Amino acid sequence: MKMEMGPQLREGGGGGSWGGGVEYPGGLAPTPPPLCLDSLTLTHVTPVTLLWQAHPGSAYLVAYSADLRTWLSDLPNTNLPAPASQQSFQFTDAIISPRRFYRVRQTKVN
Repeated sequence: MKMEMGPQLREGGGGGSWGGGVEYPGGLAPTPPPLCLDSLTLTHVTPVTLLWQAHPGSAYLVAYSADLRTWLSDLPNTNLPAPASQQSFQFTDAIISPRRFYRVRQTKVN
């Protein structure tokens, strides 16, 4: 099964802190592009795969939860550094779990 994600799943503020004490013209820090999952792939025999567009200056953190209260990011390759240019980022969870939720957060903008 492959699900396409729409605008309703876009994360507005990105959940990180922007600016880092740097002064910007007009006093406003640059706003990162909104995070939008391009696809989520899951079948009964393959692991979950998340795909999204990564933007320069934005690092990303993938977390998972079994109950939507406690979020963990202890899987391999969950902290993804900012790319040099816009590109697709992909995260695959090799653990097939009967119940697991995922979130992707932009953690910084340079």
